[in-house]
Amino acid sequence: MTMRIPPKQPALFQEGEIAALDPKLARLMQICGIELLPPVHTRQVALSQIVVPGEALVKPSARFTRSIELVGIRQPPSIAFESGSAWDGPDASYVVVMGRRRIASARHLMTARDDARFQTIKCEVYEWNAPRLNAFLGLVENEQRAASWVADVIRLRQLIREGVAMTLDDLKVYGFHAKTIKGRLDIALLPNALLDQICAGTVSLEVAMQITRLKEAERERLDALAQDGEAITPELVKSLLRRQVNQGLISVQGTVSQMWTTLATENQVPSSLPSFSQATQIPVATESSSVATVLTLLKQFEPQTQSNAALQRVGMLTRVLIKELEIVLCTDSLTTQEGETSHV
Repeated sequence: MTMRIPPKQPALFQEGEIAALDPKLARLMQICGIELLPPVHTRQVALSQIVVPGEALVKPSARFTRSIELVGIRQPPSIAFESGSAWDGPDASYVVVMGRRRIASARHLMTARDDARFQTIKCEVYEWNAPRLNAFLGLVENEQRAASWVADVIRLRQLIREGVAMTLDDLKVYGFHAKTIKGRLDIALLPNALLDQICAGTVSLEVAMQITRLKEAERERLDALAQDGEAITPELVKSLLRRQVNQGLISVQGTVSQMWTTLATENQVPSSLPSFSQATQIPVATESSSVATVLTLLKQFEPQTQSNAALQRVGMLTRVLIKELEIVLCTDSLTTQEGETSHV
């Protein structure tokens, strides 16, 4: 008589009564919309029965594949029953939960090098498929791997589409690096036309992050281009960023001009906004109070440039002008002191 080995709980979770009482696990199950965790079994599965979503985007390094070839798959991938007569039936097909690179490497070794060792591989098999849980576990697996960012975005996109209410605080509780996952989430929230190209692997992480820094008007412009079939290129995104910066400069110029006009009314200085050289050549003997007022206004304005990416260049120019005016005031002070001394 063969003794049936009871199914295990997934390795990510604690077992037995402790798991039932773990608030993190309870919260995760609530988020994923499941009342029970799928039982899991360790068994040999034919590689032909395993589906890797987005396998074309999975590109294990040569070194990783070489290590699989030399020592085999040391950590069994996790897969979930997707279709067939039963989870352990001969017609069953499975979807990868964790271990996409391991399975992709095994498939490469089996097909390209005719390595019969990988016709079947040992897997942790979930009796039923929980797509939300799978997406979350895939994020857990890839969180520390920078090259996995597209897969992360795909999984986050799936969670968002299914209406999973998971906050950044929730993700941090489960061990995600806050800054990393925030960037991935910002990308996953982009419009579908942009996401389609990103998830297809045609857009670099750097360009994707630049897209998230576009303001609404420029992002809508890019989305419209993508819907019309335009390829998202680094040059296109940079041109929109430059356009955004230029719009910001126009806004700043208007603000500074208004400030200068107000200053002119109050202190009888020229109403037109002077150039850099003009601003630093105000007659110090008669206009030192005006220079001090301008300096005060610029110091009040400069912090705003630090919190607005579009104003970074303006911020640098503002700081230079502040330094120049401080030199003017310092020179004025020294000149006054020398004049007073000459009369003694």
